[in-house]
Amino acid sequence: MTDLTGDFNTGKLPKIAPGTVTVAIARTVTAQNRPEFEQWCHDMTEAVQHAPGCLGATVLWPAKPTDPYQMVFRFLDVLHLRQWERSDVRQQLRARADQLVESEKVTVTA
Repeated sequence: MTDLTGDFNTGKLPKIAPGTVTVAIARTVTAQNRPEFEQWCHDMTEAVQHAPGCLGATVLWPAKPTDPYQMVFRFLDVLHLRQWERSDVRQQLRARADQLVESEKVTVTA
């Protein structure tokens, strides 16, 4: 599972990344996993939008079947992102995705 906020101590995070933080994740899935993954995208987006400090979330669907799905979400600050990252809801959703995703690339911008 990807660690979105790195291995920094929580107390150091506001100094390292003050202000809002945006996370973009590109995920590639196989054709047979697409229907289940698309349902997972809806479930993940719904859950993250209810997380404290979330400023929004969306999924950009692939133009071609071989293109990755792009999930983008934004948090008020890195402490709220870490809270989401460590939440039981995210852990459960990530466990579902791990069975569906072939590859993923995460970009965090503060």
